[in-house]
Amino acid sequence: MNRFFQTLKWIIMENRQKLMLWTAGSTLGIFLLELFFYYMTSPKGAENYQQTTMVVAGVCAFFIGLAIMISVAGLFSEFTTKQRRVSLLMLPASNLEKFLSAVIYASVVSVACILLAFIVGDTLRMLTLSLFFHQPMCSAAGSLFTQVFHVEVNGITMGYWQLFLMQVLSLVLLHSTFTLGGSLFRKWPFLITAVIQIVLAMVFGMFMMFLSRNFDFELPMNLIEHYGKWMFYAYLLFLAAVSALFYWLSYRIFTRMQVISRKWVNV
Repeated sequence: MNRFFQTLKWIIMENRQKLMLWTAGSTLGIFLLELFFYYMTSPKGAENYQQTTMVVAGVCAFFIGLAIMISVAGLFSEFTTKQRRVSLLMLPASNLEKFLSAVIYASVVSVACILLAFIVGDTLRMLTLSLFFHQPMCSAAGSLFTQVFHVEVNGITMGYWQLFLMQVLSLVLLHSTFTLGGSLFRKWPFLITAVIQIVLAMVFGMFMMFLSRNFDFELPMNLIEHYGKWMFYAYLLFLAAVSALFYWLSYRIFTRMQVISRKWVNV
């Protein structure tokens, strides 16, 4: 544990200046973006102001999600140079400790800074509009976090926690996918991983359309009612298994990192 925390501390200290600059820049960007939306919409009345706040929260959520995926995909982007790879490989820690430190830095520390920038920027917007324009205090950050933990229960008689677990596992799968892309690709890891996902989604969609047009796969309602829960749990198990496979592949690729690596991929 001591080696692990020392390795994580080393990665944070090596990137502290860039982390502080990105956090300050993101705070200013969120502040200006929210002011722009409120200026363009000019909401009047409490109800319109609340609706505008929800729209602002949705727009900010898009950019926050994009920033988080870029951060996760670039978990090894700091080690593109030979000197940085030498420094990482020479650390007195195991490969697992180095890998977990890099993943936690990209997935927890960087994400925490992104969320902190969003909260501070949103708070500055509320104070500015309240003090100078006498607008009500309405938090876009609070609206966003409320929507994150809000789950619509469907008709398969699944409870809140089951559907919430499905959302969590879906996010874990997305995280593991970009972690694998960040471990595999050195140049433009987010862009390449996103393009591969889009292509695979398009191919899968075309395949499902072909099946639906040429074959009849409609299940009887009584079969869905009897086996719907089991199919749901099988889907959760599938998400967990694929995520674990992607994490394992990411770690295996990391263990093969060399001082002089290949140009495009690290295998």
